[in-house]
Amino acid sequence: MSLKAKSQQLAIASLLGLVATTTAYAQLDASRDGGFTDNNRGDTIRGATELGAPVTGVPVDIDLTRVPTVAPWRPGDPIKEIPRRHGNEGNPVTDTPSRLDPLAEIQWLENANNRAQLNSSPGLNFEGNHSTANPNDPSGAVGRDFYIEAINGAGGTQVTIYNKDNGNLASGPFALDTLAPGGQCGNGLGDPVILYDHLADRWFLSEFSSNGNRLCVYTSRTNDPINGGFCFYEFADSSFPDYPKYGVWPDAYIAGSNQGGTPPVYAFDRANMLSPDGVSCPTARPTQKITGAPGLPGLGFQIFTPVDLNGDAPAANTPAYFMRHRDEEFHGDSGASASTDRLELWALDVDFNNANNTTFTKQPDIIVSDFDTNLCPPINVFACVPQPNNGARLDPLLEVIMNPLSFRDFGSHQSIVGVLQTDVGDFEDHVGSRWFEIRNSGSGWALHQEGTYAPDSDHRFMSMVNQDGAGNILLAYNVSSTSTFPSIRYTGRNATDTLGVMTQAETLFAQGNGVNNSSRYGDYNHMTVDPIDNCTFWFLGMYNPNSSGDTKGIRIGSASFDSCTNPGGGGNNPPNASFSFDCTDLSCSFDASGSSDSDGSISSYNWNFGDGNNGSGANTNHTYGNGGTFTVTLTVTDNDGATDSASQSVTVTAPTGGTCPAGSIDFNSFATTAFSNQDGNGSVDVEDGGDTLHLNGNRWRASTQTFNVTANTVIEFEYASARQGEIHGIGFDENNGISQNRIFRVFGTQNWGMAVSPQYTGNGAFQSFTIPVGQTYTGTNMRMIFVNDDDGAQSGDGRYRCVRVFENGTGGGGQSFFENTDNFTINSLQTVESPIAVDRSGNAPSNLQVNVDIQHTYRGDLVIDLVAPDGSTYNLKTSNGSDSADNVNETYTVDASSESANGTWRLRVEDVFNGDTGFIDAWSLQF
Repeated sequence: MSLKAKSQQLAIASLLGLVATTTAYAQLDASRDGGFTDNNRGDTIRGATELGAPVTGVPVDIDLTRVPTVAPWRPGDPIKEIPRRHGNEGNPVTDTPSRLDPLAEIQWLENANNRAQLNSSPGLNFEGNHSTANPNDPSGAVGRDFYIEAINGAGGTQVTIYNKDNGNLASGPFALDTLAPGGQCGNGLGDPVILYDHLADRWFLSEFSSNGNRLCVYTSRTNDPINGGFCFYEFADSSFPDYPKYGVWPDAYIAGSNQGGTPPVYAFDRANMLSPDGVSCPTARPTQKITGAPGLPGLGFQIFTPVDLNGDAPAANTPAYFMRHRDEEFHGDSGASASTDRLELWALDVDFNNANNTTFTKQPDIIVSDFDTNLCPPINVFACVPQPNNGARLDPLLEVIMNPLSFRDFGSHQSIVGVLQTDVGDFEDHVGSRWFEIRNSGSGWALHQEGTYAPDSDHRFMSMVNQDGAGNILLAYNVSSTSTFPSIRYTGRNATDTLGVMTQAETLFAQGNGVNNSSRYGDYNHMTVDPIDNCTFWFLGMYNPNSSGDTKGIRIGSASFDSCTNPGGGGNNPPNASFSFDCTDLSCSFDASGSSDSDGSISSYNWNFGDGNNGSGANTNHTYGNGGTFTVTLTVTDNDGATDSASQSVTVTAPTGGTCPAGSIDFNSFATTAFSNQDGNGSVDVEDGGDTLHLNGNRWRASTQTFNVTANTVIEFEYASARQGEIHGIGFDENNGISQNRIFRVFGTQNWGMAVSPQYTGNGAFQSFTIPVGQTYTGTNMRMIFVNDDDGAQSGDGRYRCVRVFENGTGGGGQSFFENTDNFTINSLQTVESPIAVDRSGNAPSNLQVNVDIQHTYRGDLVIDLVAPDGSTYNLKTSNGSDSADNVNETYTVDASSESANGTWRLRVEDVFNGDTGFIDAWSLQF
């Protein structure tokens, strides 16, 4: 019989004594502090170091629906391994043989009882963004309308924003350093943290930089992270601030970081990092760094975990808190107890006006049941938790209390809940989750309850815990063993349940089906509570969904207790959201009169139109800027403050026929490619049914078709921009150069190219331009160039619509570009023709450009001819039995000067061999 089985038999007999021991810890003499000599209760560190001068916030105006997105992982992409930063830790200073965790026995007895599921109805559960980085460092927070996820990517932090109501993608994934105006933070490295500052209704996003020891912080200027803009702050430290973890406190954003054996804490000037008007970005007083708290022997990786505020703000002048755990035997404390260990609690009082007055004071230790930090020695190997198939052993992150620590003020008492990893002791190196709650009812902090969750032989690690507004606790974690692939599960307890146990059935959240190929795992997960209802837990974590190629995944979701969302089974019934809509072209009307509230009335209607715009009212109208499918969400609130939401997909189309002049370029068939060496990051999209080319970021594009620019050539187009970059322009080039005298600049901050007059006004609407190119330069076989240059912020934006090239005056007589984008099937041993009707006076030129795009396997089967309006035939390509390549994408030059231009021209394609087929995809004529 195993030690665990024997212990379960003894559990009933010992339960009363163990429960008595658990609850008695809250009554132990807090003056017991003689177990070690280097960190006694009451130690106070006075004064702080100011990190440089005040930091002026930089406004970041950016539409996050239009920033360049990060390319998804594809098989064969390299994996980025992120090393753990640590000092010289190895084996513990001293240690004792493994002992069975007494709190695990109490949980085992609870597990023998039948337990209810956590929810009467499940919350959201959806796949998040993941990357090739090991580990992903997932962080996320829920706010008023959105859930924001951040992970490590191959080049720094990747951020994704989801609608809270349904989990639908709202923005991203994009690189966080896209928001940086420059400097060291323009090259982010990762270790992201996302916070929602519910006191200010603002967002807080952070990562560190690749160089320069920078902490890069972005605070939203409004509660809308997508369109409201940010304030950017860059803080420089004297050493690398590894593994930064943050918390919100009324008088400061607080943080801890890993800097070897003496971990510092930080205070950031929260009051002056929040835009007072949604526009300006104040100057923050110098960040304060507090050092001097002694490190824990045996550890080179360690931090003080900050306590993050949930719910109402505590009384004025309540200090901010930090915690760490202390295994007395592991750290070599004299007089170490075999039955107890400690939680260290430190209080930070910050004075931003005088750093000499700032204090960091150790509070009385919280005495807890013995836990065992010595998992899988030597611990600097960071490999402990097993996987199936002899997979790499995973890092349990045993050195720190997991982030975040959650604080709530319930009026009658203040509460902090947290979790750390411990060796359960029923077999060697069995990782379990030690969770705890400490309370302050007015006479100081003391242990209220604690437990160890390890209900079976699986390992539970990388844990996260939080507490809702009713005092219920949710515990989530990764699970892995030799028979269980890395997965995510959760459990919980109601506030009224027996102390020290998780009473809810363990729930599978994300099932793993493959091993992780690195010992670096997660590094941290994250759990927050909805600040609007104070009941719904939101969390995310890393798991391994499949067994080949990309083995990592991030799962995001929510859960709640009925005792919080519907206490007593009575009270207010929430409203029911419902709406209908009617759209004509791009304009839609929305009607929410079908919404109802069974026991009251609906007080407000709020709309999210899915394109970054919002509205209100039971009936409203909205016009979209371009065609597409948008997720529209209606949120209704009743007279008691309860809400409900409904979402529908709404498809709108740009009007056709007459929108653009005849002969305008159809960008669905008008291909572009990178120009010179300038084309960088960003997106290239075709919109409005092919009428519009949309460039976003830093993109220089050249047509694959060529043009002959004569003295009479004119280019006509409409242009619009949502964000000004450095150069926005259009022109022609034949040598893949970047000549200023070939690009006509219509917008931009840099004086490059030939500025047209008037310039684009920058109001976001389309503005018409007509440029007589031939009066500036001429040339043959020239490609059309579209410039959206913004290699600084890489957020410039521009749309080119209704682009038309034609000839003016005596040299041409009408437009010069004609195309047919309809598909014509090419069958074996048959001939097909695609027509183009040309409305143009005079003869065709001696260098008529015929651009051909044919999709056909074994192109040697094909004979291609151009047929003039009078039936004359010009051979473009002969058959070639040895040409086994696929497809024809060529521009042919034809001397058609003897032909009248006006009339129907045809592209004739004959398949002269049996076996391969295809189709004419598109072709064009450039006169």
